[in-house]
Amino acid sequence: MASLKVVTTIPDTFAGALEGRSLLTVATTAADGAPQSSPVWFIWDGERFKFVVDVGGKKARDIQRDPRISVSLFDLNSPIRYIEVRGRATTEIDRDNAVADQLARKYLSIERQPWTTSENAFLVVTVHPERTIVQVE
Repeated sequence: MASLKVVTTIPDTFAGALEGRSLLTVATTAADGAPQSSPVWFIWDGERFKFVVDVGGKKARDIQRDPRISVSLFDLNSPIRYIEVRGRATTEIDRDNAVADQLARKYLSIERQPWTTSENAFLVVTVHPERTIVQVE
């Protein structure tokens, strides 16, 4: 039977989901208070999730206005297992596209992500966990 647990660190049993091509569902709050969620590519650095959004996009504006964030990751190898992290987000410009390129290597198996132009840039969002919940079998 599956059970929910509040944890201080994500169990090693989720390593495959964290390192693989799983998607992270990111939930933020719009200016009118409505929830908004979307799937993103992500990097797990051992302590925090990182992903990129367009600098001028709605998700960037929402996070900069209200840094509270919730992210969920489902283990595709065991669909009953998932992680939910609630916390605060910080942002910084991905000036040299290091994070965007890292995501391209992980998800597309190419060295550089093909979407950056001189007209757009990416914002790196880092999720700082305050509460982590896992559902395990």
